[in-house]
Amino acid sequence: MESMIGSSATIQYLCVGDEHTRLGLRVHDGQGHLTIRNGLWAYCSAGRKDEPHEWEAIPATPFSQIRHSSIMSRPGHAEDRPRDAQEEERSE
Repeated sequence: MESMIGSSATIQYLCVGDEHTRLGLRVHDGQGHLTIRNGLWAYCSAGRKDEPHEWEAIPATPFSQIRHSSIMSRPGHAEDRPRDAQEEERSE
């Protein structure tokens, strides 16, 4: 999938929903769902393109450095935030 967006492409949104994050642990790094959100690359490790996502802005990170195992352990992960602060939205 990296060849589709280029090696220098950066991800600026991650799907941090609890279910998608857990499902993403069973998906190979880089094999999730890429989409555009607000004109920037967004990535869901679970690869569930037709389901609602909980997008969180992240510092620009090269796609090649996104590791599914580190999404759940990130500070501020969705399970650490109050439920009403989570934004659910369908990707375009």
